[in-house]
Amino acid sequence: MALSGLFMLKAIKREHPSIFTIVQSSDIVIAIVLQNLFTDIKSNWYVLLGSLLVLTSILLVGGYKLYINRPHELTSNIEDVPTEQE
Repeated sequence: MALSGLFMLKAIKREHPSIFTIVQSSDIVIAIVLQNLFTDIKSNWYVLLGSLLVLTSILLVGGYKLYINRPHELTSNIEDVPTEQE
């Protein structure tokens, strides 16, 4: 348990918080996929629907966070381009 906490703290320090949130939130979907692949217990439609909703929310929230926290280098590069005025 302590080793996993140590690795989690290292991940928080090294990676962007939005990426860390996406990876941490997707563990339920990964668990369902691994359960269906390696065990005889298969998921019903409610579990699959729930995991689809979780995955959709992860992508929407994570994508929004990445969009908001992206660097504004693109806008600054556009303003620095010289224009031809004759």
